Amino acid sequence: MTTLKKEYAVLVAALVFAFIPVAAGFLRSPEGYFFNGLISPLDGNTYASFYNQAKDGRLLFTNEYTPEKVPHAMFRPVYLLMGLSGGLLGLPYEAAYHAFRIIMIVLLFHAVTLLIKETTGRKERTIALVLVFFSSGVGYVLRMLELFGLKRIGTSDLWLPGGITFLSINGHPHLIASIAMMTYAAYWIVKALKNEGSKNSSHYLRNAAMVMLVLGFVHLFDDITLYAALAITVGASMIIKRTTIHQFIAKNKNLAWMLIPLIAFIYTAYLFIGIPEFSSWNAQNTLEAPKVYYFVFGYGLLWLFIAVGWAGRERIRHLVSDKATLFLASWVAATFILVYSPMNIQRRFIEGVHIPISILASYGLTRIRDAIALTSWKKTAGLAAGLLVLMTVPSNLLWLYHNTPDGTETEWEVPWRVPLYLKQTDIDAMKWFGSTKDAVVITDYGHGNYLPRYSHARPYVGHWAQTISFEERASKMEKFLNSKNTQEFTGMLEEIAAEAREASGGSSVYVLLEKNRIPEGHLITSKKYENKEIVIFTP
Repeated sequence: MTTLKKEYAVLVAALVFAFIPVAAGFLRSPEGYFFNGLISPLDGNTYASFYNQAKDGRLLFTNEYTPEKVPHAMFRPVYLLMGLSGGLLGLPYEAAYHAFRIIMIVLLFHAVTLLIKETTGRKERTIALVLVFFSSGVGYVLRMLELFGLKRIGTSDLWLPGGITFLSINGHPHLIASIAMMTYAAYWIVKALKNEGSKNSSHYLRNAAMVMLVLGFVHLFDDITLYAALAITVGASMIIKRTTIHQFIAKNKNLAWMLIPLIAFIYTAYLFIGIPEFSSWNAQNTLEAPKVYYFVFGYGLLWLFIAVGWAGRERIRHLVSDKATLFLASWVAATFILVYSPMNIQRRFIEGVHIPISILASYGLTRIRDAIALTSWKKTAGLAAGLLVLMTVPSNLLWLYHNTPDGTETEWEVPWRVPLYLKQTDIDAMKWFGSTKDAVVITDYGHGNYLPRYSHARPYVGHWAQTISFEERASKMEKFLNSKNTQEFTGMLEEIAAEAREASGGSSVYVLLEKNRIPEGHLITSKKYENKEIVIFTP
C-alpha cells in the first residue's frame, strides 16, 4: 500500500470512528423517543442557539441561557458560517452540525499531514499519522486495575476531548476546527523557523498570523499556547546559538506579523471585562486542571517512545538543533506550564498537545522498529511496531464504549441531567415559544438546556457556566422542583418568578413543567399550552 493510500485509510477510519456513537444513537432510539443527534447535548445545545441566531441574520451572538438580556457581542466564526450556510441550504441544526464535523475532520487531517511532513522523515510519517488520530494513554490499564481494588484515577485520555485527538473528532465542530487551525498555524510557524531571515519567512509568518487571528475568536487559549511555544523555541534557539536580543531582532523583523492575532485578545478582554453579563459568565467558568499524574498517564506509552527517540547525547544535540523538532518540544512544554498556571480555564490549554506528543513519539517508535530490523528478528520489526501502536489504542475504545448511546439516556432527572433522547411532547412544548425573544422560562435543567435550541426563549437555569448566578439559582430550582405540597410549590414559584422578572427587566415569565412534577391539588389558572405530558403556564 502506498503512503498516500495509507494516509487516506487513516482519514476514512477516523471518520468512521467519529460517527459510530451518533449512528448508534439513532439506531438505538427507544420507542416513543427521538435521538437528539448529539452525544454531548449539554454544550451542543448552546451552539445550537448560536446557529439559530446566525440563521436569523445575526453576526454577533448573545447568551440565551440566562434571564438577563445579554448584548449581542460574541463573535463565533464557526457557528456564524455554519448558521449562514445552514440557513441558505435549509438544513436543520443536526444536519449542519455533523456536516461541519466532517468538513473540520478533513481539514484537521490535512493540517496534521502538512505538519508531519514538515517535522518528520518519510519513514516516520505513517506512524505519526496513526498515533495522532488513534493513540491514547494507559487509562484503560488503570481502569482494569480498579477490579483489584485500586482507587479510580481519572486519566486525561478518558475525559478531556481536547487532549486526545480521537476524543476531539468525536466533539463539537468548533473544537475540531480550533485544533485544525492550531495545527495549520504550527505548520506555518515551523516553515518560518526553518527559513529564518529569508523573504519566505515573512510569507509563512503572515499565514500563521492570519490563521491565529481567526483562531483567537474560537479558542483564544490556543493562541496563547502557540505564542508560548514560539517564545520557548526562540529563547532556546538564542541560547544554543548564543545570539543576543539585538542580533535576533535585526534578523527576525518578520515576527511583527505575529502582532496581528492580538486583535482577538483585545476583543476578548473587552467582552469579558467590559460587559458585566459576560464578566459574570467568565467568573464562574472555572475548569480545574487534571492532576499531574492524570496528565502523564493520559499519554502513557507515548512518553516512553519520546524518551527512546531522544536517548543519547548526539541524538539530543541533533533534535534540539532542528527547529521543527524544537518547536514541537516547546509546544508540549508550553502546554504543561499553561495547564498548571493560575487561570480559571487552565485545563483548556491541554487542547491540541496530543499532536506534537504523537509526532515526537513517532521518532522513538521508528527507532525501535529500525533497531529490531538490525537483529535476527528483522522480519518482525514491522509487526512489533504495529503491536506497540495497538497498545496505545484501547483507552479510545473504552471511551467509545462508555460514550456510545445505548438507548437508556431518556430521563429528565431532577435537577441536572440532560438526556440524549426526547419525546415529541418535549420538543413540541419547547417549540411553542417559537421566535419569542422576550420570554423567560422556569423549567427543569434538562428542558432549560434544550430550550434555546428550539426557540429564542431564555431559561431561568439552563447551563452551569452560562446561567448567571448559577449556583444560587440552581439551589432555588432544586427546592422548587422538589416541593412536597402546593403551598411550598407556590411560594418558591413566586420567589423565582419575581427574580426572573427583575433580572430580565420585565420580560414575560412562563413555567414549563411535566405534569407529574406539579403537586396534586395545585390549580393552574393561567394555562397557555398543554399536551398529554407537558403544561406551560404563567405564574
